[in-house]
Amino acid sequence: MVQGPNGGIVEALVDAYPAATMLVDEDVRVEHLNESARQLLGKVTSLNRRGGDVLHCVHASPEAGAHGACGDAKACEDCVVRGSVAAALDSGAVRRRRAFMQVKGKQGVTEVYLLVSASPLRVDERKLCIVTLEDVTELVNLHSVVSLCAHCNRVRSGQGGDWQRLEAFLKDRLDLDCSHSICEECLDRYFPEATSG
Repeated sequence: MVQGPNGGIVEALVDAYPAATMLVDEDVRVEHLNESARQLLGKVTSLNRRGGDVLHCVHASPEAGAHGACGDAKACEDCVVRGSVAAALDSGAVRRRRAFMQVKGKQGVTEVYLLVSASPLRVDERKLCIVTLEDVTELVNLHSVVSLCAHCNRVRSGQGGDWQRLEAFLKDRLDLDCSHSICEECLDRYFPEATSG
C-alpha cells in the first residue's frame, strides 16, 4: 500500500489529487491542504485560519476595510467559497459553483476564476467540508471576444499579441489537438468531382 509522509493512505490519496483541495470546518477554517493547494498558495505558515486568509483574498485584509479576516468584509456575504461550504453542510450534498476572486500575490492583485466544489464530510460529530478549487480562468477568458482574421482565420493571442494558427491557439489555451477534415459544403464547392458519380 502507498503511504503518505505521515503514514496514512488517505493522506497520500488527497496529496496526490491534482486539484487544490482543502479540508475546512463550518467557519471555513482550513485544517488541511493537499500538495496541489500548497503549490498554488505558496508557503502557508499556519493552518486553522479562514479560507480567504489562506487564499490571499483581497477582502480578507485590513486594506480592504475588513477586520483582517475572511468573513468580516461586506463582500464576504456573497463569497462563493463560504456559500458553497454552508450550502453543502446544510444540505448534505455536493455543491459546485464558479467564483471570481481577487487574490494578492508577489505581482500585486490577480483576478482568477475558480470552479469551487464543496463536499460535506462528517468525522465523529464534527461537520467538515472538502473544498476543491480548480483554476478555470483560461476557459472563462475564452468566452470573451477572440480576434480572428476574417481572411486566414488566424487568432490574435491576447491584446496586441502575435497572430497564430487556430490549431496552435487551441493547443496553447486548452491543450486540444486538432485533426483536419473537409465539411460537406466545402467538399461540394471546391471538390465537386469527389461528390459526383
